[in-house]
Amino acid sequence: MAAPFLWVAISVGAAGLQTARNALQRKLTGYLSPVGATSTRFLYGLPFAVIYITALAATGIPIPMPGAVFFIWCLAGAVTQVLAMLALILLLQLRNFTVGIAYTKTEIVQIAVLSAIVLSDPISWGSAGAILIATFGIMLLSTKSASLSWQGIAQSWTERPALLGLSVGAGYTLTALAIRGATLSLHSDSYLGAGALALVVILALQTMMLVAWLMWREPMQIHRVIESWRQSALPGLTGAAASAGWMTAMTLEPAAHVRMIGLLEVVFSYGVTVFWFREQPTTRELGATALIVGGIVLLLASVG
Repeated sequence: MAAPFLWVAISVGAAGLQTARNALQRKLTGYLSPVGATSTRFLYGLPFAVIYITALAATGIPIPMPGAVFFIWCLAGAVTQVLAMLALILLLQLRNFTVGIAYTKTEIVQIAVLSAIVLSDPISWGSAGAILIATFGIMLLSTKSASLSWQGIAQSWTERPALLGLSVGAGYTLTALAIRGATLSLHSDSYLGAGALALVVILALQTMMLVAWLMWREPMQIHRVIESWRQSALPGLTGAAASAGWMTAMTLEPAAHVRMIGLLEVVFSYGVTVFWFREQPTTRELGATALIVGGIVLLLASVG
């Protein structure tokens, strides 16, 4: 039996690692194509995932035996995450780093609704309120209008970055549901083993898909991806570690709760924005972040 709120600690760590992964991968877009940059996330993450599951098995942690349903869920998650990652790279080329990440968090409401329908994951009134508060913070963070009117907010969501961000959020929503479905299908008490198995299978599927695409459509990118191994290894490691965290947490808690904690990535991204990309956050962005953090605190209170 996992310790209470262990999923929170795992999710916080995953959010920090994902922030680092996004920042590191953004640096690759000037040298690699969007598909090439996306492939590094999986190609260079897979060896670390294999080492991770091997280490778990060597220490006596049981690795569940997968069935057909598990692989179907993994394939669905692999495809939707690849599409979401491609859209994310394009999104980060359009707007500043923090706001770009904020658009992807539209997944929270989608996950809450779909997980309740598809997986029968319960969402309490307190959790629903926390999700709405955090979502309002995201809406404020993403609007460019000088006015805080609903018209200004709505108008900002009709622009290309917002539409692309909604696509990213939808992709991550389907990915989270697939991961949760895959780990639940194992019917295992070994949350570490279940998460690690899902990680390895999904990364392997994603690597095969993207390498096949590059060989077919962008063969020169294969050489560039290989040549960039020094720059790509660290994003691969942080990406694999973040995915291991998300998948492990989702074996313990409904996906909507896990991804709510993942909103801390918005807070972490301010550090990247200020200290790495030298982009100063506005007062509105800071206020919106306070709403997001408030939503997370309310979530923890409601599930406690």
